[in-house]
Amino acid sequence: MADRDSRGSSARPLFIGGISMEITEESLRAHFGQFGDLADFVLKRDKVSGRRLGFGFVTYANPEIADEVLNTYHNIDSKEVDVKIPVTYRQRIHVGGLPSSLTEGELKEYFSSYGNVVGQQIILDKTTGRSRGFGFVSFDKEEAVERVLSNSDMHELRGKQVKTTRVFPIRAGAAG
Repeated sequence: MADRDSRGSSARPLFIGGISMEITEESLRAHFGQFGDLADFVLKRDKVSGRRLGFGFVTYANPEIADEVLNTYHNIDSKEVDVKIPVTYRQRIHVGGLPSSLTEGELKEYFSSYGNVVGQQIILDKTTGRSRGFGFVSFDKEEAVERVLSNSDMHELRGKQVKTTRVFPIRAGAAG
């Protein structure tokens, strides 16, 4: 498998999210093709129904193009489309025991001292909209996760001890 460093490599796919069902595959290909030659283009579909899932991946023949695409606003057929570097489970941590008033900005600020945070999310209760007391932080490199976990899995945020753990993929058929 090709190396995936932060600046570009021959196998650097970009995540495309927020794809409307009205946007055609041809529109998407044309939009992303205007930046350069596409090495790969995949729209994810449900395995049973065949319906699109609203996201996909694009890989450019010239990996340097990916930086330009990441730094461009994408509006296709009057719909904003989100483009990001995909994050693997090895680049993500679970943070439990969060103070209820902690903001995602504060979560990002704290963990930024360990590496470049590319995403953070505090999980909210769907009914009340309040924090459920846990969330996730994603980094651009696996080494940042190692730094977070290297001394202790406990960290202090807003005077409260929170527990950090590595996020592992769920395997089909795994016993629970």
